[in-house]
This record gives sequence, structure tokens and C-alpha cells, in this order.
Amino acid sequence: MDGQIGRLWKAVQDREKNHNEEWLVIITTDHGRSADTGKGHGGQSERERSTWIVKISIQFNDYGKNHRVSVTDIFPAISGFMGLSLPKQRAMELDGVPFIGKADAVNLQAEKSGDKIRLSWTAFAKGEKCRVWFSPTDRFNQGGEDLYYYAGEVDVTDEKFEFSIKEIPSGFYKVVLETPHHWLNSWIVD
Repeated sequence: MDGQIGRLWKAVQDREKNHNEEWLVIITTDHGRSADTGKGHGGQSERERSTWIVKISIQFNDYGKNHRVSVTDIFPAISGFMGLSLPKQRAMELDGVPFIGKADAVNLQAEKSGDKIRLSWTAFAKGEKCRVWFSPTDRFNQGGEDLYYYAGEVDVTDEKFEFSIKEIPSGFYKVVLETPHHWLNSWIVD
């Protein structure tokens, strides 16, 4: 395997040098292993949800350099690297944070308390305005569209935001933090 990866990397370097191309190489597994035996998978333990990722890029942001990235971070990293603009309704459904390019915030947490939702996150950017959205449905997982309600705007460095859900009661909420360079989401299930 090491030899094959070496040949692949040599070919990528040749393409970059001789054909004026810019490449990003990411290698990963599709799942971790059982916490009990180190074999199998299928559960939701931290070990089963964790994967290793080999990233070959000179563009790592602070998140990519200094934090544990996840398999869900690969798609936002690739789409950002390629300059793809996702439709808003699709971007709101992403779970990951790009580990190359710009990352404004990570670790969005949402907590319901009475008729309010409280958010917290860790900011990387400074002085950037973010928008907060929420939906009381998850039609997306069945191929449908969710209606998102605008909850307000906040400076990313505030690292917290609170809004009322009194007018839209539900036992389920998807909450989205729209930053200038990516999206974060968190779910609340009663």
C-alpha cells in the first residue's frame, strides 16, 4: 500500500509541476471499528464514528492543523478547494467544517431550555457576521426540503446566541450557523 501511495503521489507531483495543476489528495476509511473488539462496526461509539484521514495539502487552516478532523469534514474541504458553490438548501444540511481554506467556527452546540434555544461555538474568525437559522422538521432525510426560519445575526466572536422558539414549538430542531465561509449545524431531539 505504501508503494502504491508513493506512486500516486509521484504522479500528482508530476501533474502539478509539468501541467500547471493544483491537486488535493485525501485518503480515509469509511468507518472506524468496534470499541469492544477493534473489529466490525455498525454502532455509534466514538471509536466506530472515528476514522483516520491522510491529508496532503499546504493549505491547512487552524482547524486542520490543530484539531481532530472528521470524515464529515472531507466534503466541505473538497468543495471549498474546488471553488464549488452549493445551493443554500444543500449547504444547510452539511455536518462538516473545511480543514483547508477558511474556517470561521467549529463545535456548534445547541441546547433547548423552555421556549428558547441557546447556541455556543468556538470562533476562529474575528469580526465576521453570522446568521442563525432553524427548522422544526427533517424532511431532507427523505429527499424533501425543510423550511428554515431566520433567528438572527451575531458576530462570530460572541461564541453564543439565544433565540425564542415559542411561536414554532416542536420536539425536533435543526439549527444552522451560516458563517461567511461555511455552515455548521446541530440537532435537538426531545
